[in-house]
Amino acid sequence: MPKMLIIADDLTGATDSAATCAEYGMETIVLLGDPPGDIAVPETAEALAIDANTRCLHAEDAAEITARIIRDYGASADRALLFKKVDSTLRGHLAAELAAALNARRAQISSDQRVVVVLAPAFPAQGRTTVRGRQMMRGKLLEDADSWPGEFVRGHSNIAEIMGEAGLICGLTELKTVRSGQQSLERAMFRLANTVDVIVCDAENEEDLQAIAASSMALGPKTVWAGSAGLARHMPCAAGVARASRSSDLAVRNHVIMPGPALFVVGSPARASREQARALAAAPNMETLTIQLSLLNDQSSRWRELARDVARTLQLGRDVLLTLEFSGQDGVKQPNQVARIIARIVKPCTDHVGALVATGGETARTVLDAWGVRRLRLLGEVEPGLPYSMTDQWSRDILVLTKAGGFGTPNTLLHCRNFIWTTEHNRRGIAEHDTVVENRKN
Repeated sequence: MPKMLIIADDLTGATDSAATCAEYGMETIVLLGDPPGDIAVPETAEALAIDANTRCLHAEDAAEITARIIRDYGASADRALLFKKVDSTLRGHLAAELAAALNARRAQISSDQRVVVVLAPAFPAQGRTTVRGRQMMRGKLLEDADSWPGEFVRGHSNIAEIMGEAGLICGLTELKTVRSGQQSLERAMFRLANTVDVIVCDAENEEDLQAIAASSMALGPKTVWAGSAGLARHMPCAAGVARASRSSDLAVRNHVIMPGPALFVVGSPARASREQARALAAAPNMETLTIQLSLLNDQSSRWRELARDVARTLQLGRDVLLTLEFSGQDGVKQPNQVARIIARIVKPCTDHVGALVATGGETARTVLDAWGVRRLRLLGEVEPGLPYSMTDQWSRDILVLTKAGGFGTPNTLLHCRNFIWTTEHNRRGIAEHDTVVENRKN
């Protein structure tokens, strides 16, 4: 039975919040299911992350799926920590899903102990902080920042107001309390737990999140922890489930064998992802193919031509960048059409890809669904917010890197390419790889 159960509303959330478990030596599995009743869970799995894939659903459906997953794992209520991953810019059905998680958890518990949510959505490594119960992005309130590009709504920073939409009562632990020492923070949390549903925690740095994780353990294992990958990375040590010191070497990758070139799929409209795609497109021997917006509603065969171009280029051994043409916010008005066209284009590439790099949770899920991948084995992180894994119980092993759309620096996708071609198992670096590609072309 897993020691930690993670539920996320998209695939990048599931992978980035669980990556630290793998780096601490825990066998970590990600399931792509809703709920995963038809996907086997290895008995040896110590951390289990589930992509509930609820980000684009209605709030009521998202809540029901969240509750159903928790009920399916009710036998582990007293043993497995429950972590509800939330977006660090508060996207998705935050209140509805947390209310569902809390109610389902309370229904599992027979004792008189009051069960609460400890919520710390900050992710300092990506510039997301929480101050006085308001969510910030690089020092600006969410509503003043470009936090939800292309979604035609502005972010809302007041966490208590968001929780109130689902009838949840919040209490706040401000920064001064978070930094007051473990015993003082524990007492503050105990006081709040008697009267509130959600304990909202301020945090500006890793030390704050570490203190929150450590002190909240005093509330007991029946607690519902909620946060971004920032809080998740401190949970294994705080809970005492980590099996080793966090790994900084590359030994875990030695068993990976690259069976082909890399496919980069950038489907996120986030400015960060578009900058990263431009930097990658300028790299040597990188073939860039663009999905034109007109294809989204096109009934002709033009998308088939693009699919053939992608597959043919991969067969030649060249890395491919597949990106969507963005003009302002055009195109993202039709997320379902985007997902369908991406699935059609990448499906024929299954046998030619050695590594997949996908930007945006819906994009990553779309590609893996098209290929029939239902399970991933997490191995670690390339950089904060950028986990890598291997397909598990699939037709063959390929390396999978997933990244939330707004994460990273302009060179993040270049780092991904370098990571893929210079790991210890793959001793020919990018230069040799590019030489092989040129020889094939000639």
